[in-house]
Amino acid sequence: MGTLSNSLSPTREVGMSKVFDEKMDIKVNKTDTFRVYVSRPEDKKEKRLIFLLHGAGSSSYTWSQIVAGLRRRAYVVAFDARGHGHSCHSNETDLSEKILIQDACDVLERVVTYIRKDVKDKIPVALVGHSLGGAIATKVMERMVSSDISTMEPKCLVLIDICEGTAVKSLEHTKAVLQRRPSYFHTVEDAVKWSLEGTLRNTRSARISVPDTLVRETIGGEAGRFRWRTNLLSSYKYWKGWYYGLSKLFVNLPSKRISKLLVLADVNRLDKALTIAQMQGQFEMKVIGHSGHFIHEDVPSALQGVLSEFFGRRLY
Repeated sequence: MGTLSNSLSPTREVGMSKVFDEKMDIKVNKTDTFRVYVSRPEDKKEKRLIFLLHGAGSSSYTWSQIVAGLRRRAYVVAFDARGHGHSCHSNETDLSEKILIQDACDVLERVVTYIRKDVKDKIPVALVGHSLGGAIATKVMERMVSSDISTMEPKCLVLIDICEGTAVKSLEHTKAVLQRRPSYFHTVEDAVKWSLEGTLRNTRSARISVPDTLVRETIGGEAGRFRWRTNLLSSYKYWKGWYYGLSKLFVNLPSKRISKLLVLADVNRLDKALTIAQMQGQFEMKVIGHSGHFIHEDVPSALQGVLSEFFGRRLY
């Protein structure tokens, strides 16, 4: 697939379970390229954008089950973060907050340029982030609000199962879980099965999302076992930076300008700062039960309904 510096080079993709219309590679410099997936709105006149940011260790494929329900009146775009999925970088181990924020801003800017084309009006933008993606989305939104960007209008921010207090408290537990998980699998199906016994609950989604989190080793010129694409344990030193100050930043985003929604799998995950702010009506909140941390994969229909109703009032 060809790429153009500081531009998008689209190609058709038969894979991705036919969820997205096309894939693109964004080359931001000589050595760094991001994989981007685009689903165009059913109404071709629409120029709104829903920008999806996945969590640590995932990829764009994690959103496969909710895209169809969001594309009716907006472009739906997902990208593989640095060190994830099909993105390629000279330095894939630097997953610091600063780098990830800049990466997301670079991709978002180019996507908006692609969507606008000959349109002079600003593009209304909604950011949706899961876990780490939610933390980065919040900090990207803060940049958008504090800057006068001529090409886009920040409208909505949706965080999926991420709260600063609970995230920080669970860091050591998360580290222990990662230390216990298998490093290798003989087959992709083994990895899918293992994921369904722990982190995921939806077989259909897992069969799409899990394979994209793996890479296959080559031994003696022959294909060998599968390992995780992203070494999350090596990024441990960055974890606190990902979430530090998140609750305050989320709450302080101007409610009159940015519509905010927090979606949780369990109300007990709400930390003190967010509990107080929610009682004061500073953001909307929905709790979707019968789900684990990956709400968008475990119960996609329920999340689709929540997002469609929210965007119907706040984005469209």
